[in-house]
Amino acid sequence: VSGRFDGRMPFPEPSAKPHYAPSRTFKMDHIEVWLSFEPEARTFSGRSRVHFSLLPSHAGTMKLDLDEVTVESVTDLAGSPLTWRLGDGHLTIEGATTGVEVRWHGADPQCGLYFTGPTEGLPDRPYSAWTQSQDEDAHFFMPCCDHPRTKHPWTIHLDAPEGYTLLSNGAM
Repeated sequence: VSGRFDGRMPFPEPSAKPHYAPSRTFKMDHIEVWLSFEPEARTFSGRSRVHFSLLPSHAGTMKLDLDEVTVESVTDLAGSPLTWRLGDGHLTIEGATTGVEVRWHGADPQCGLYFTGPTEGLPDRPYSAWTQSQDEDAHFFMPCCDHPRTKHPWTIHLDAPEGYTLLSNGAM
């Protein structure tokens, strides 16, 4: 063994390909998210305030992971509109320096947020909504840096119609 890394994985599965974390031009400091669910309609809406610090590699734009939603607005933290575009699984924002506020809504995403309810075989099954973001699936229902390597504090506020129980992890 030469001790030099040549880029190959030591014991890969035959079809495995290297998967690297995305490069970032900013450091996530904190995200505050407000999510509202309508389980019977299978819809959701949200607002997030993303606080960050720019890194020396920053060149005027930042990318948050986001897909399969309709973005309503993107502003700086003072409420001034920012230039943005949504595509290829990213929300690309120009001109933000310390944070952004994003508002969006969506319906029945393919991953990350799941709605359940009555079916032909289970007509009495209650309506519910639940999330599973571990496998880089959070960006299907909220803007974020959706990679397990990205660690930062979160604050989350949940809302649902009367009669639903809301539950999240963390200390209150």
